[in-house]
Amino acid sequence: MRVTIIQNPASGDQALQASDLIAAVRRAGHQPAYAATTDPAAVAARLADPGDLVAIVGGDGTLRNVATRLIGRGVPLTLLPAGTANNVGRSLGITGETLALIDAWSSATLVPFDTGIVRGARTPAPLIEGMGFGPIAVTIAALSSLTAAEAHAAWTAAEVRRDLKVLREVLADYPVHACQIAIDGEDRSGDYILVEVMNVRSVGPNVTLAPQASVSDGLFDLVLLTDADRVALREYLTARLDGTAATFDPPVHRGRHVELTWHGSRVHVDDEVWPDERDASNGTAWSRDGLVRLEVLMNPAALQILVPHVDGGPLRLRASGPTATSPAT
Repeated sequence: MRVTIIQNPASGDQALQASDLIAAVRRAGHQPAYAATTDPAAVAARLADPGDLVAIVGGDGTLRNVATRLIGRGVPLTLLPAGTANNVGRSLGITGETLALIDAWSSATLVPFDTGIVRGARTPAPLIEGMGFGPIAVTIAALSSLTAAEAHAAWTAAEVRRDLKVLREVLADYPVHACQIAIDGEDRSGDYILVEVMNVRSVGPNVTLAPQASVSDGLFDLVLLTDADRVALREYLTARLDGTAATFDPPVHRGRHVELTWHGSRVHVDDEVWPDERDASNGTAWSRDGLVRLEVLMNPAALQILVPHVDGGPLRLRASGPTATSPAT
């Protein structure tokens, strides 16, 4: 099997160098080709002829950068997680040591992976993890302003802890926003502190908002938190910081098409935050009346991801369907 390795050398605690990865893939019986994200031209050249599998070594940002270029191309990809949150890898059950994951490719499962399309700002944007507004978007924006030295001042576990602390601080006094929301035409408008359209189980600094979300059911999990949910979310974040068992399983609404309108607030799409300096004169999403209008559409089975089973056993997938399930309504 021809394998293209795309590595972010700055992601997480990178114990393996390029030569180690190439040697490990070769020992597993495959033909490796390599490019680092620090060389965009090399990455583009490798992805122009990616072979039989693209192996992404990095975190969720690296995954987005590569996966969005593979949507609809029929080329499988797999993850060798090395980032801070690893929301997609955790949702897929891809855990374990890098060398063990490579060795397990031969018996791995090929899983269809849904993506989304966000319309209303700039050109339509692909969605891998989730999008929304509220404390998570503000936290991502705050952390994206860190200098390179600050961003890499600690290893992965410490970075997640730092990010959770920032999120808890933002949550404390984040204001309620009046929102007009429809999912598959059903009105879910209300006053919310957080709105998230989830494609995987967690977003941001590995905040699990939709623990039952499936990557292959053709449905988004829409999470809507009111002011009454603020304490429960804070308790979840505090438990995470204390290292104790932490679960947060709010009701979700499932569907394929979400329409959102609310008064101006930052919104994140995966790890990107809008508006930014590129939106200063953009009147489409960030309109002059102060309202933000976006829609999110499902793009089912847009990717194929090879899921090796090392630590967690086989991946659990929920069957597809238009309305599903507990605790969804």
